[in-house]
Amino acid sequence: MNKTAVSGAFLLSCIILLLISACKPYEYPTMDPIPFVPVKYQGTLDDGAASLFAMDGVYRIEVDVADELFDDDNEDGVDYTYLASDKTSPAVFTFYTDEYGTGTPLIISGIGMRLRGGWSFLNHKKKKYKIAFPEGDDRFYGLRKINLNSNFGENSMIREKLAYELFNIAGVPSGRATYTRLYMNGNYMGLYLIVEQMGNDYVKARFGSPVGNCYKVNWSDLTWAPANVSDYIPSSANKFSPSLEIMTNEDTFSPADVQEFITVLNTTPDDGFEAAIKEKFHVYEYLNVLAMNALLGLIDDYWYYAHNFFLYNYYGKIMWIPWDLDSSLGVNWSFITVTTADLFTFMPRSNTEWDAGIRPLIDRVLAVPAFYDYYRKCLKYHLEHYFNETFLYPRIDKLKALIHDAALSDPLQGLTEWLFNDSFDGIHTWEYGVRPYIMDRRAYALPIVQDAY
Repeated sequence: MNKTAVSGAFLLSCIILLLISACKPYEYPTMDPIPFVPVKYQGTLDDGAASLFAMDGVYRIEVDVADELFDDDNEDGVDYTYLASDKTSPAVFTFYTDEYGTGTPLIISGIGMRLRGGWSFLNHKKKKYKIAFPEGDDRFYGLRKINLNSNFGENSMIREKLAYELFNIAGVPSGRATYTRLYMNGNYMGLYLIVEQMGNDYVKARFGSPVGNCYKVNWSDLTWAPANVSDYIPSSANKFSPSLEIMTNEDTFSPADVQEFITVLNTTPDDGFEAAIKEKFHVYEYLNVLAMNALLGLIDDYWYYAHNFFLYNYYGKIMWIPWDLDSSLGVNWSFITVTTADLFTFMPRSNTEWDAGIRPLIDRVLAVPAFYDYYRKCLKYHLEHYFNETFLYPRIDKLKALIHDAALSDPLQGLTEWLFNDSFDGIHTWEYGVRPYIMDRRAYALPIVQDAY
């Protein structure tokens, strides 16, 4: 392996070039090459949204809606102010390519807008939103919908964006994100992330055609495959079932593929498990995801709360796509020590309803020696190439400078200069600073996998 030091400037340019890394048709990974490289999707996304997410800066979005029609106290969090198909509605979306609103804006009328989120929706004044655009030429950079994420849970306001970047750099078909100031009816609502919405366009840009079914898994530890399709729809009677939301091919809902995958995962005898799971699941890609997940310390995920992931049927096999990455890189509301969380179990198992309970997709997969070995190699590879101070600190410094003014003037985040700086360099029980988290997580993990190859 070439150990030649690479300049910080070159590494920074690599990050920028790789921010929109995507996928090519699936190729089976090999364990033979040395140095080890985990299976990746190479290439560059050249869809209509590529230029939107490629810019390294802060945009400006102004939304004009009728206050009385936008009920931000609605407990279900799903009410649309307007339907995106109603081009005659007075809801107007105005977009500037700089945060101060200079230049010629892009104006789209007739948008749909709703609140989104769970705990954040009910418990924080800085809300998250979803915006839907009318069909046809009025789409936003070719996107049907976007998510506006509030960064409400942490003060650096870079963790979610940096986590998406790291997953994409690692070859995982994850989402793209970029910053914007958000104004509603003339009022500054704060610094937000524009995050790509999962759907037909998302998977087509990464995997091409045909576009298979993709499901958002709202809650499931993947221990049970119900016999009836209707049981995938949550209700008071089956609240612990896999609650699936169809994200592609929306006119159909026949999750027999997920049902079969979960059945194989849980019922295949140990001596036949390795071969069986490879027939139904892109397992090597998942191990790459899991390795980056463990290093990021992502707690609001399958490993902890059994949610925030997509299952995509790619040529008859289920693929894992991560989602909602804000609780990472030192955020700690889970009462575990995130810097030293176990790389193979992540946290003690308690068999409670969801948190820290049984996780067959991790436990059974890592029980297979070949998969365990591959996972260790992925961990070491990411630690050597991406998850380290040399690679990440220049990017962190740039993001911090980019958002400084918008973050400090955010009326709902309530930051002071000290709080903002402390979120990058301080150490607290509830939140590690981004930089010390990376340093301490790496110091814990590297000796464990140093001999992986």
